[in-house]
Amino acid sequence: MTPTHAEPATPAPAAKRGKTVGILVALVVGLAYIVTLFGYWWLSGSAKELEASGEGNGSETTVLITLQTLRTVDYKVDAKVLVIPADSLLDEKLDTLKEGIAVRLHPWNSLGELKFPAGAAPA
Repeated sequence: MTPTHAEPATPAPAAKRGKTVGILVALVVGLAYIVTLFGYWWLSGSAKELEASGEGNGSETTVLITLQTLRTVDYKVDAKVLVIPADSLLDEKLDTLKEGIAVRLHPWNSLGELKFPAGAAPA
């Protein structure tokens, strides 16, 4: 018997399939990255600054809390609390409180209640 002609060499199907899978995985990862960047850009654009605090017209007591420092490791927050009492709680002549005011923040804080006694200046 005489040998027959060998067929032309073709790349192995496994090598071709591996290359296709690699390219497909790279495209999926790239597309996921682009979608993530677009989502981040879209969500960050919807953020807006809060309006200036409305200190009111004096008919109600207003409590303004300003966060100074956020310490996530210690689970602590440094905050500045400003209490603006209602006009009915202030003595016009002496510019002091007629009645005591207590501010209780929830959840519980290390200071407990912030107390402003009657007769003290609301500074």
